[in-house]
Amino acid sequence: MFDETAVEYDEMYELSYAWSYSRLHAIIAEQVIKKYNPKTVLDIACGTGLQTYLYAAGNASVTGVDISKNLIRSAREKKLYYNGFKGLELFPVYFDFVKKYNKKIAEYLNLNGTKSFSYPQPKFFMADAARLPFENEQFDHVNFVGALSFMEKYHKALSEAARVLKPGGTFFLEVESRWHLQLFWRTVNYLSNDKLGDHSNLNDIRKLLFTRPYRSVSASYPLKAFGHLTSIDGRFFTFYELRHILKREGFDILGRWPIHTITNII
Repeated sequence: MFDETAVEYDEMYELSYAWSYSRLHAIIAEQVIKKYNPKTVLDIACGTGLQTYLYAAGNASVTGVDISKNLIRSAREKKLYYNGFKGLELFPVYFDFVKKYNKKIAEYLNLNGTKSFSYPQPKFFMADAARLPFENEQFDHVNFVGALSFMEKYHKALSEAARVLKPGGTFFLEVESRWHLQLFWRTVNYLSNDKLGDHSNLNDIRKLLFTRPYRSVSASYPLKAFGHLTSIDGRFFTFYELRHILKREGFDILGRWPIHTITNII
C-alpha cells in the first residue's frame, strides 16, 4: 500500500495532514534538534524523508530506513533538488500556517536570514524496523514517526530502536492515540450512516470506546490515498500501556505532545 502511495506521499492537500506534520516538525526542531543537537540520527520508517531532511538541516548525519522500496526511491530522489535553496519547505505550502511553522522551525535551527544552506547528505536503505541492520549503540538519536501503530511486531521494533541507540541518547516516537477527537468524529460518522465517508464500523467504535480505558486497542484506521478512503489495521495506544512498554526497553519519558487536536473535527 505504501509503495503505491509514494508518488503522492508528500502532497499535503488535507488540512489535518499539513497541520500534523507542521506541528510535528516544529516539536522535533525545538525539543530534539535545538535542545540535544544529535550528531548521528536514525530515522526508522522514514517514508520519503520528511524528518530525515529536517534532521539533516540541523547538521546531523542521518540514515533513513523504510520497508517500502518506492518510498526509499522517492527519498533518494530528493537529494537531486533538496539542496537548501528552498529553505525548509519539506512539503508544498498550501496553507498560511505552514509558512508560519516553517519560519519557526528555521528559527529553532538558526537558519533565518540565510537564503540557502548546506547540509550533510542523508543515506537511505530498505530495512525492516523489527530487524535493523546496524550495530549496537550506533546512533545519538532515533526518530520513529508514523509507523509503529501499523506494525504487527511493534514490541520488536521498539527493542531494535533501543538496541541501536547510544546510552543517554534520545528517542522521538509518534503513535496513534486511542483517546483523541477522531474517536468522536468516527462515532458521529457511524451514527449518521457514514455520511462523512470515514468507513467506521460499529465493532471498531465499540472496542475504542468500551475496552478498559488504560488498554491499547487494535482497530481499522481510515487512510486517504489517491482521493479514496481505505482502511488498514492499526493499534491505538494509551499512554499508560505505551509507558510500560518503553520503560521495559530502558526508556525514560522526557515529554509528550498532542499533534492532531481539533483538526480531526474540521
